[in-house]
Amino acid sequence: MRTRILLLIVAFFSTLYSQVDITKVVADPNTTIFSDGQNTVAGYIYEELQKKTNCCGEDAIYVEIKINKQGQTTGVRAITGKNECYKKSIADIIMPIRWDASKINEDVKTVFIEVKPNLACKGKNDNLYVKLDYGIPAQPVAETKEEPKAENKEETKTEEATPTTQEQTQANASTDTTAQVSTQPTATADASKTTDTLPKIKPKLPSDIPPPKYVSDGDKSPDGSHIDTYANLPGPKIPTPEFVEGGEAGEAKYIKRKLREAGVCGFVHVLAEITIDKNGKVIDHVILKVNRQDVLEKIPAILHSLKYRPSSVPFRTRSYVEFKADVECDSSTAPKVDVKKVPDYLYTDDEGPYGKVMEAEKPKPQPTEEPNNNPEDIALPIDE
Repeated sequence: MRTRILLLIVAFFSTLYSQVDITKVVADPNTTIFSDGQNTVAGYIYEELQKKTNCCGEDAIYVEIKINKQGQTTGVRAITGKNECYKKSIADIIMPIRWDASKINEDVKTVFIEVKPNLACKGKNDNLYVKLDYGIPAQPVAETKEEPKAENKEETKTEEATPTTQEQTQANASTDTTAQVSTQPTATADASKTTDTLPKIKPKLPSDIPPPKYVSDGDKSPDGSHIDTYANLPGPKIPTPEFVEGGEAGEAKYIKRKLREAGVCGFVHVLAEITIDKNGKVIDHVILKVNRQDVLEKIPAILHSLKYRPSSVPFRTRSYVEFKADVECDSSTAPKVDVKKVPDYLYTDDEGPYGKVMEAEKPKPQPTEEPNNNPEDIALPIDE
């Protein structure tokens, strides 16, 4: 029965993916969800890879997408990944996608999507890349072209010699002076000829100049006055964003409830970086680590629905959100994973929303004591 339900779910989502028409919908750059409200960009990529490419095998590709203010995809770059067929095909699939321009405030917005394809090989033309043509003209990208430099007319055209005002006065006084002035060339023509005949001097490159020889100034001791200036003072404290519905505990309950409503059950572990504006609204996110593919598709919309108290976010703030829980969709089923024994994704030695992303150190195994076989040394309980 459970197998039949899973097959129906897979068939349902496959039907949803096949209904995506990128000529009629736009994608949200913040949530990567299409305007139909049912499909995501990642799901559309998986469906296109399976239906229209020869790519196969398992890979993990982190994709960087550049979008301009008009909502057009101007660039796609695969940051990680080993399979060239996957990386080139994903770029072909993403380029024709249009984005919601009303949610783009900067000239170029960057969106990151993680794709983890795992398609079976067919034994024929495996991983043979063939460019995907969607019949959509390439998105126009504004390019600045340098205008051809205007030629110096003074160098290509000889100007006619014109007498100066002083020469005209002298011409009125004597006809001989007028004849002499009319035969003289202009200063501009002489200057152009002189410039053409001057030899070109090759400038010296820095590599041609020998470096100066090092001369020691002798031994010098540091100034001792700095010893009394040391002060170990605490730095400024950055307020921690406070969730509106019960702080940190309420935030975890909210995410758990939204995942359950989205049909995500079982153990979930996700770490994300979110950007919060001064009104307490999440305006951007980056998924840093996640344990399941279905969580990667559902969590962006949940993160953007989080609300924080404006008083705890005096300015635009970036914060980490790590959620680790066993989502029970059936109340009669007990949790199967002991969350406390699962190491955190985010490790920090200080309180607050900032830390270094790394695997938490695993506890070192304690040495086991050898059993004491001497009965005299064994402590017995005392009956009072």
